[in-house]
Amino acid sequence: MALFCQWGSLVKVVHIISALFQGGAERQLDLLISEFHAQNPEIEHVIVSLKSIRTPLWDEFERKGIKVISCDYSLVKLPRFLKKLHSVLGQFDPEHDVIQCWMYHAELLGGLTAKKLGFKKIFWNIRTTFLKSNAVMTKIVRQLNAKLSYSIPSKIVCVAEASKDYHIECGYNESKMIVIENGFVPPNIKTERNFLREQLGVDSDTLLIGSVGRYSSDKAQDLFVSSAALIDRKYRVKFVLVGRGNNHENKELVENIKGQGLDDLFVLQDETKDVASFMNAMDIFCLHSRSEGFPNVLGEAMYVGLPCATTNVGDALKLVGETAIVCADTSSQSVADALKKLLLQSESERQALGASAKKRVVNHFSIQSAQKKYFQLYSQSY
Repeated sequence: MALFCQWGSLVKVVHIISALFQGGAERQLDLLISEFHAQNPEIEHVIVSLKSIRTPLWDEFERKGIKVISCDYSLVKLPRFLKKLHSVLGQFDPEHDVIQCWMYHAELLGGLTAKKLGFKKIFWNIRTTFLKSNAVMTKIVRQLNAKLSYSIPSKIVCVAEASKDYHIECGYNESKMIVIENGFVPPNIKTERNFLREQLGVDSDTLLIGSVGRYSSDKAQDLFVSSAALIDRKYRVKFVLVGRGNNHENKELVENIKGQGLDDLFVLQDETKDVASFMNAMDIFCLHSRSEGFPNVLGEAMYVGLPCATTNVGDALKLVGETAIVCADTSSQSVADALKKLLLQSESERQALGASAKKRVVNHFSIQSAQKKYFQLYSQSY
């Protein structure tokens, strides 16, 4: 069936998300909406941000003409928040419009509210696999969602097979779970490679090894630093960490780098919209995460044509195939060994590996493929 109301007005897809930072889920949402606009302009997309934190991505959505509504989430003022969320979702048509919830908290709060309002099409989107041990509240929310998965969502979209399998073990309704992998687009490189490397203090004879991800135990920047300490100084290398929290105000990170005697080799770059340019300035990309679902940044690095080293987390192996060096485990020695294998290759060998990685992403993980799967999902009757 077509995504049109019976009286001919446009159907809306209401995306409910906790906040609009520059994370993997948020970037995928941005790409997905852009592709929908290109392929199905008759469908209107609206974003409901549970938190009222104004971010550059929020501004970017509004510049594109996409409405963003804040619900001013606050745990201490939960009744007022729930009343506003109910009012916001009440503006839409429960018979025809689509509710798409991104990540656990939006699934719980958005899902319950949408169900109460009688929406026929409610979808959840699971982006993670394992949670860090101290994420107590998030684990409680996940347990609640597992119970509610039998009654609230029409379907549950997992970003990776690993995420699907893990959440089935957590008690989620297996019959509702499907996998739609992330889709990728050609990199938007805004800053010329040599100019950016000069700004970072990296000369042409130095190999720049980089990673992208918010600072967290799951993303394992500490593992990257300890791995860098195991790489012999005979290699002319520098390291760059890109992502929210990777800055000089992060005392834990800075002290770790200094403690390993690496402060002259590390460049820190906080959250940026120009991720592709930083990747383009790198010579080698490293995914050193301890936990992932479907690692967006790895696919983005592959699309740039970077030779990659990666830990075996989430669906990383499904993404890279035979086009990357895979770490034996998530130890600093294994990550260092993987990086050394790339450092020992000739420049032409690394370029060939990067070219094969780019070809794999283009052929198997395009945003067009992901958008078609979401369109088919939204178009079905439930």
